[in-house]
Amino acid sequence: MARRYWKSLLLFLICTTFAVGSLPPAADAASKSKKPKVTSSSGKVGKEVKAKQSPKRFSAVASRSTKKRQVAKRSGRSRNVTVVSRRQTPVAVVPRFNTREVSSPAELEPVRLANMDKGAVLSSVPKFSTRINGKLAGVTPGGEVVYFTPDPALQSFVSDLTAQAQASHVAIVAMEPRTGRILAMADKSLTIDHLVLHAGFPAASLFKVVTTTAALERGGVQPQSMIRFRGGTYTLNQLNYRTDNLRDTRVMSVAEGLGRSCNPVFARLALNHLNPSILRHYARVFGFNSPLEFDIPLSQSSAFIPTDDFELSRAAAGFGDVFISPVHAAVLMSQIATSGVRPRPSLIDKVINAQGALSYKAIPFGKRVLRSDTAETLLEMMESTTTIGTSRSEFMRRNQPVLPNIRVSAKTGTLTGTNPPGLNHWFIAAAPIEDPQIAIAIIVVDSRGANSKASRLGRRIIERYFTDRPQGRVS
Repeated sequence: MARRYWKSLLLFLICTTFAVGSLPPAADAASKSKKPKVTSSSGKVGKEVKAKQSPKRFSAVASRSTKKRQVAKRSGRSRNVTVVSRRQTPVAVVPRFNTREVSSPAELEPVRLANMDKGAVLSSVPKFSTRINGKLAGVTPGGEVVYFTPDPALQSFVSDLTAQAQASHVAIVAMEPRTGRILAMADKSLTIDHLVLHAGFPAASLFKVVTTTAALERGGVQPQSMIRFRGGTYTLNQLNYRTDNLRDTRVMSVAEGLGRSCNPVFARLALNHLNPSILRHYARVFGFNSPLEFDIPLSQSSAFIPTDDFELSRAAAGFGDVFISPVHAAVLMSQIATSGVRPRPSLIDKVINAQGALSYKAIPFGKRVLRSDTAETLLEMMESTTTIGTSRSEFMRRNQPVLPNIRVSAKTGTLTGTNPPGLNHWFIAAAPIEDPQIAIAIIVVDSRGANSKASRLGRRIIERYFTDRPQGRVS
């Protein structure tokens, strides 16, 4: 019995030894020490190229990527998820707007002229979808070719920005200040047609420009005049709107207050240096409560100036019943950029009739409404918005300008509106300050994400405009 047991054990050991010996070596010492050779396309042997990869960093990136996929999977959006590593070059966005060059006027975008008695007037906003001889144009049912003022390249860029902005309502108007020519115009809205013409947006802090102008011309105020106040920069209520020499411990210049959009500063300007009658007058100076001529019927912007002290202080700071359209906002900025001359905005450059003769040609027209020194001072003051104020994060990086060769004058405004409902974000600007060539007005309602901020869209338009022009190329 014992001999049978030992014989069976010996046979088992012999079989196990042969089985293990027949397996391939897991890691042969010679193969470990042998390094692969890298050959070039010419067949020469080169040095080994080592890929240096930090295990910890790789695992962190992999972990983040895994989390993104898991979140996307839970939300049902896994098809649209793109995992981008830190070293991967971002994929360029495919333009969503393209104009089509045509050879025959009959192929142009159809448009209608509503009235030719007092000049050319369009019945609605064109799509700017066709070009002939490199110029944006449309054709009427009667065969008249209507040439538009927008620059095709800038119009395409602005249309792309508008389409890609993550917001329920967006409108952008770019204008040549001295001539009033519309350089680009685009909008989108879920509920309102032709948003660029809509005069239901609260002007918000854009009205601080009106208050500042009134204070400069009628209030005996200078840009560096110091205003004492109390409370937060944006706080304006029954507790802090009136002057109190004992409790007013904060102080700010008018120029800084404009750039930072400091509400108590403008309450003090209205109550201590102005009155309702003066503020109403300057609201009209900037085009409120009066019709604004344009090549498309335009709703009138309105401004109600109250007599109650508290309500007057709030109106002067931008909280009043003051409403404006994007086209008017671009005119307002242009009025400051042109040393106080308000330009008539134009969208039609010329009209050629069916017989090939010129039947209409736009003539730049402007009306002086401000003293030139006031407008030039105001333009300089508004630079503080982009250097120390509410748009500093878009125009400054590490205390250096993002657009080093271009000084930008601007104003922002933020206020909740009801038509359309949502949080309104304004950005108006002109550049360069020394010789303004472009003025812009942007309104974004309920923006989602940094790339949809009004000030960012504005900075990108200014950058693109001057990059395309050698005399103003951004370095």
